[in-house]
Amino acid sequence: MTAAEMPGKKAAGDAALGAFREERSVRISTQQSLPKLRSRSNKRLILEYMVAGNSLTTLEAFNKFRCTALHSVISELNQFHGIVCDRKMVTCKDSQGHKSTVARYWLSQSNPGHQVAAKLLSDSAGGAK
Repeated sequence: MTAAEMPGKKAAGDAALGAFREERSVRISTQQSLPKLRSRSNKRLILEYMVAGNSLTTLEAFNKFRCTALHSVISELNQFHGIVCDRKMVTCKDSQGHKSTVARYWLSQSNPGHQVAAKLLSDSAGGAK
């Protein structure tokens, strides 16, 4: 019998998951226990770059910051800090001349995430170690 088939286990798991989600949403909504950005982390470097008015694709992020998972950084900024980056799918040529579609991410001045990002960068100016 699997854990899902056991009558008491599934309900307890569902309750624990619901409590976790509720606790996490409260933490995010209160902005009190959000993690600070470490001083020279990829997340911080990329956020500083985008707040300065620049945009990035995955290849550009790798070349500039040696970041191999830009989509994960963007997702973490959204999930843990509430910063939703602007994005657009663009077509470019790869090294062999084939067309490829990639996402370009940026933070426009009118994006509410831009103000949140600037505050996050200033609040963790020293960087949490």
